[in-house]
Amino acid sequence: MKYFYILLNVLVANIFAQTNTAFDSFLLSEQVKPASVSFLVYNVSQNKYIVNYKTDKLMVPASVQKLVTTSAALNILTEDFKFVTKINLLGEIIENRFIGVIEVVASGDPTLNETLIEEIYDFLSAKNINSIEGYITVKENVFDNAFPQTWLVEDIANYYGSPAYSFNYLKNTYKLTFTQTAEGLNPKIKSISPYMRKLNFENNLVSGSEKSGDHAYILGLPFSNERQIVGTIPAGTGTFSIKGAINNPAQIFKNDLIKKFQKENFKFIYNKDVKKAKVIETLIHESNELTKIINTTNKKSINLYAEALLKMIAYKKYGFGTTENGIKALKKYYNDESLIIYDGSGLSRKDLITANFVNKILLTNKENKVFKNSLGISGVSGTMKYFKSDKTRGKIYAKSGSADNILNFAGYFKNSKGEEFTFVIFINNYLGDRKFLRKEIVKLMEYFL
Repeated sequence: MKYFYILLNVLVANIFAQTNTAFDSFLLSEQVKPASVSFLVYNVSQNKYIVNYKTDKLMVPASVQKLVTTSAALNILTEDFKFVTKINLLGEIIENRFIGVIEVVASGDPTLNETLIEEIYDFLSAKNINSIEGYITVKENVFDNAFPQTWLVEDIANYYGSPAYSFNYLKNTYKLTFTQTAEGLNPKIKSISPYMRKLNFENNLVSGSEKSGDHAYILGLPFSNERQIVGTIPAGTGTFSIKGAINNPAQIFKNDLIKKFQKENFKFIYNKDVKKAKVIETLIHESNELTKIINTTNKKSINLYAEALLKMIAYKKYGFGTTENGIKALKKYYNDESLIIYDGSGLSRKDLITANFVNKILLTNKENKVFKNSLGISGVSGTMKYFKSDKTRGKIYAKSGSADNILNFAGYFKNSKGEEFTFVIFINNYLGDRKFLRKEIVKLMEYFL
């Protein structure tokens, strides 16, 4: 038996030696050598670090920041929390005609879509209303509707750069579809959905090679109707779409609701002078439970959802949803001086957190199925779908975070003995191709499985 344990210790030592050698080689690779790197692997089963490399170094987290926001939301808002949007009828119903105001009382719900249009139409139809004289208004007083001040101008006009408004609709996203052309030519705009009639587009887009992918950006300021489209989309003979941020979702919603009335031969007479009388009927629209919203937030890495959760935390704690109030609430909740954040999603390049801090969140949630199930699975789902090899497929549950020259991962895995581990890897300011670097990180993680 004595010799068995000696042999076992030798084998374990060899494994860790291989791991250290692999990590040393990883650090010396051409892409990683000039970068800032922080890396930890923690054995939850044995309560000890396997790798602990510069884990107190402040790093830009990108979308790993969403773990900070969603973990806090689960505790501060509670799992069964729902956004509640009210639709009030203020006026009177005379026979089949409603005279008054349709008032939508916003709640900050980031998940609203065409379903709300259908619900309102069905609600009115159930009251035998087929004609309206008055107007539609959206009451927005739960959030401040402002952008986080440190977001880049090149981000805020694109679909992933919308702030959380009091009223959000269609993920605050419109789609620009182009007719593809030969390489080097200017593809023309074919359609805009929903139609953004107030935006003026200067199209400087160019067609790249056929398999060049989406490298197009929409530039513009939130208080301006001017938009410039730059970059490239693939050459071809079909169509190609990119997405932009809606800067007035409440107005787009009202337009769509009126279109629904017109489609159903539902008479709508605009009259801004009708009296805003008492509430006579109310429709209640509830979002999915917070657990489902968080699942989508982390798996699909939706910035809007994370920003809405941050502002809702602020609303619950301080009575008004602002980014600043949300940050204040998170800092108080975590009580960690190493937390330097400017938003809820990680889109800000000024966010700075440590691997140790993220690991605390992972360890706190190690028994939390809702939190863990919101993470992508290596080679299978979410943002981890492309983190894959035969050895890692289906074995790592994690959140990724990426931006220009930033690639991060944080989550859980189990080894062949069934021991559970947490891991965090931050790589800031690397060189070269992201896909290649991701493959190298996959190879590194294989040593621990």
